[in-house]
Amino acid sequence: MAVKYIEYDTSFSEDEKKQAKALKVACNLNNAASKLKLKEYKEAEKLCTNVLYLESTNVKALYRRAQAYIHLADLDLAEFDIKKALEIDPDNLYAL
Repeated sequence: MAVKYIEYDTSFSEDEKKQAKALKVACNLNNAASKLKLKEYKEAEKLCTNVLYLESTNVKALYRRAQAYIHLADLDLAEFDIKKALEIDPDNLYAL
């Protein structure tokens, strides 16, 4: 997985760290989408949580994690993530 190659970014310049962060977010979100399709919901939840650690207001990560929580029968956490996504982006039709 591409994320492993940039996980330890202590020797990166500030610009490289920003680029690495964007790449980590994109890779983890894409991987989470794949895990949801494969019905690997716990893995999808972990990947989305990784994204939210980097970007706490990432609506796509909140939405995908909510999907995982629904399939894991954790409806309270799913509702929390959907509500948070709607607070961040009230016009987001995917979260409705």
